[in-house]
Amino acid sequence: WYVVWIDLDHVLEKERRAQQQVWWIHVNKKVIVAGVFDDIKMMLRRGDSLTWLIAVNCVAFVVVCAVSAVSHFISADMGWFYSWFFLSSSAWKLLTHPWQILTYAFIHGDFIHFIINVLLLAMAGRLFKEFFSTRDLVGVYLLAALIGGICFVAACETMESDGMLSGCSASVMALIVAPAVYAPNYEIYLTLIGRVKLKWIALVYVVITLLNMFSVNWAGQFAHLGGIATGVVFAWLLKNKRINITAWIWKIV
Repeated sequence: WYVVWIDLDHVLEKERRAQQQVWWIHVNKKVIVAGVFDDIKMMLRRGDSLTWLIAVNCVAFVVVCAVSAVSHFISADMGWFYSWFFLSSSAWKLLTHPWQILTYAFIHGDFIHFIINVLLLAMAGRLFKEFFSTRDLVGVYLLAALIGGICFVAACETMESDGMLSGCSASVMALIVAPAVYAPNYEIYLTLIGRVKLKWIALVYVVITLLNMFSVNWAGQFAHLGGIATGVVFAWLLKNKRINITAWIWKIV
């Protein structure tokens, strides 16, 4: 009986240690996961408006990919998703779906479009903050999306063309052009090129937009022109008249 008692005690001890080890692993996993989420929340909490704009664009793209995957798996059409969140070329559709005038500026339909726009948003946003506030950044982003969307719909209605618009290109154009109007002779260093004045960089984007007016995506270029016009007017009025045309957006927000 003594020997049996020793064996049983040994087995119980092993089970107790195994339970402690499982409990420690479980707790440790919780700590690790909690630490990751804490880091993400801290990054967003410390991050400015540019960080949030990039994050919203990234989350929106993940949602689009998830919806696309599910739709492909069940052999369903994604037209319903596009018709709700992409900007339609129909003015009547815009009246019945007014949120499209802003949602389209955070949603991208394909990876190449998404990655190019997000990279440009990150670079243009950092440059924009050299001259303007983070509040101005959000204001110009939203106002350019609004003006660009209106230009797109107006062009399509005038030319009797059908289509949909997505992406933050109009907003990015405004963020690129605004610093060039505010400080045209300010120089930045570009790899393989050297020091370049902002006015020449903005001019290149304007010329590219005008040349693309003859492409298949001609309607989208009107949205780009709307964004460019927004950036020009914003920077010129703020520099010369001390008038901020995005102030009303923050009053609404």
